Amino acid sequence: MSQIFLEDLEGLFSVEVSLYKDLLLCFHRERSCLIDISIDKLYEISKEKEAICGKIKSIRKEISDTVLSKTGESVSDPYQIMGLMPAACRKRFQEINQDVAEIKGEVEALRRENTAIIEEALGFLDKIISTIAGQPATGTTYDAECKMNRFDGATYLRREA
Repeated sequence: MSQIFLEDLEGLFSVEVSLYKDLLLCFHRERSCLIDISIDKLYEISKEKEAICGKIKSIRKEISDTVLSKTGESVSDPYQIMGLMPAACRKRFQEINQDVAEIKGEVEALRRENTAIIEEALGFLDKIISTIAGQPATGTTYDAECKMNRFDGATYLRREA
């Protein structure tokens, strides 16, 4: 593999790392907006996340196309791409791939946390609406046989919405 090809590939992987960092920042901002209940900003961040995800897909395709044009191999997995490289060049790409994996892990953790915040807020709103409407509160209770019974005040909320 030529040095120019490897530099091009490294540049593309670096762009991917940058995009994932941007996505991580979006999730941090989203969390702040969820806590502050800033709906307008949440919509903006959602659009920004979609745009970044589109760019990530695009850069992944560009990486795959670059590898295909140079090696004739149709691969998209970073580990398979590294397998096509000379051993002396793999270390830098392993470091970049590790960066991407770490950032992806942080993004996933924040996504789960943000989802939990949203679910908790919706559950709280559901309980308030159920109380105002005179419906039983949603929640899980157990009967005498230790079987779970769930009152579904959310049905009322969905019907009203």
